[in-house]
Amino acid sequence: MSGILIIILVSAIILITTTSVFMIYGSTDERRMEARIKRLTDPNSVPAGPKGNSPNLAASKGKTVSVSLDQKIKQLLPNADLMRLRVERAGFDINLSVVFLVLAALCILFTMIFMNLLSLPPLVSISAGIALGLAVPTLVISMRGKKRIKAFNSALPDAIDLIVRNVRSGLPVAEGIHSVSTDLTGPISEEFKKIADQIAIGVPLEDALARSVKRVAAPDFAFLSIALAIQKETGGNLTEALGNLSRLLRQRNQMFLKVRALTSEARSSALIIGALPFLVILVLVFMNPEYVSVLYKDETGQIVSMVGGASMLLGFAIMAKMVRFQI
Repeated sequence: MSGILIIILVSAIILITTTSVFMIYGSTDERRMEARIKRLTDPNSVPAGPKGNSPNLAASKGKTVSVSLDQKIKQLLPNADLMRLRVERAGFDINLSVVFLVLAALCILFTMIFMNLLSLPPLVSISAGIALGLAVPTLVISMRGKKRIKAFNSALPDAIDLIVRNVRSGLPVAEGIHSVSTDLTGPISEEFKKIADQIAIGVPLEDALARSVKRVAAPDFAFLSIALAIQKETGGNLTEALGNLSRLLRQRNQMFLKVRALTSEARSSALIIGALPFLVILVLVFMNPEYVSVLYKDETGQIVSMVGGASMLLGFAIMAKMVRFQI
């Protein structure tokens, strides 16, 4: 057990050190954009002196370190850009270097736990450790990303109504986008703030919206961006189109809540059925550990555990698909 504690302690130190280094020296795209906007809009901002000992020099050094690490990570990972996009959708303000180090630390940690605590064979421990070390962060990022997109879609009708009110008052669309970033909260406020910041530094509206659509990946928001871009080029009654879109989104949200209420019993049953095996095993571990140890110490028990776990995961996926409706 002491070896396990040492491994856990070392892994925790690695994670804390990595996060601390990133917080001190790291420089993400959003921070760089905010710093640039501040330099452009703040009349009191002074550029770095000839000696180069200003905070801007430290930020540039941190940027260089961050960019060089990200370039090395891109060479190692096949889908580095896709991973960065998923991390941004999840709302994590971290670089690829931090993601890579966290994945490596988790893979090592789970491998050592399987090898020492569960006494599994080295090949099985390494395979399971790598699989679990990659699956857990991926699942967390995916779930958090879906949660943020869901919150974004829920607040999108309010954002559209706010833009419509600004346009009817004679204000430009850019001012309506800025109002959304300041008056609303949550993921939609953060995303519209990025759009407003890009417009403030001279990025065209259609380009800023296209980048935002790529980050959010919501069809309704894509339609909004297309409507705004077309209106900028050709003109037309923008308030009517956006008003119809807002009403459609509200009706869709109401239908989704109704379907969710009708399927609540099935979802609760699936949750209870899925949790029962884990609860039973947990009770047996405390009541009779030797009885359960055959599942991970004996070779046949290990095979049975893996097959049973795979079957349960397949059952979870089927039940989740049965109670999920596209509206």
